[in-house]
Amino acid sequence: MQTKVLTLKLVVFLATMNAISVLAQNAQHHPPNSSSRATETTIEQMPAKLETQFALSALPPAMRDPTTVYVLDPNKGYQLSRQGTNGVTCLVERTAWEQANFRNDIYVPLCYDAKGSKTFLKVIMEVAELRIQGMTPDALKAEIENRYKNKTYHLPDKPGLSYMIAPVMRTWMMPDFKEGIAEQSYMIQLIGASEKTRILADEKPLLHDLCAYRDVLCLANKEQ
Repeated sequence: MQTKVLTLKLVVFLATMNAISVLAQNAQHHPPNSSSRATETTIEQMPAKLETQFALSALPPAMRDPTTVYVLDPNKGYQLSRQGTNGVTCLVERTAWEQANFRNDIYVPLCYDAKGSKTFLKVIMEVAELRIQGMTPDALKAEIENRYKNKTYHLPDKPGLSYMIAPVMRTWMMPDFKEGIAEQSYMIQLIGASEKTRILADEKPLLHDLCAYRDVLCLANKEQ
């Protein structure tokens, strides 16, 4: 295993090397005026079953059954899909508020432990609500940053885990993870080649369904 340490303040992210490479490739393959981008507050709703499976794919299989999952209703915000018992919560993040740029092609499946579920998860959910309510991208970015500054959003009192081992994700960050704010500092542990191969094999049915749903979720290499 290869470990890249930036700064550990709040949370530990686990991510596949495959996910990082795919998100970088996809971001380059669709220009700003692409039809895959949304206008204003529009977010396309995923089929609930597919979104639930996609969200849970961020976790190791052994942890999925007792986990809580939220799915996004583009008219209401995140809604409880199923209640878990292990303190872990999963969802698919759809808004890159850090970019002050609303898009309809952001898909970040991630799961938080109990600490993150009480803190960072709240931010993601409220970002979605504010976008749905019509707040502009610039105003939303300023509002979230201000809520961190005025302590509306509280940080975890100790480091926690955020799982991101889904077979594919589509987001805005480049592999150096330089974007974001000081409250979002990470230790990133990348999974090795053998684990990547196993994850892609195990999640082949999910990858097929995701690609059939939207081309921006197709792996660049269809043979993987």
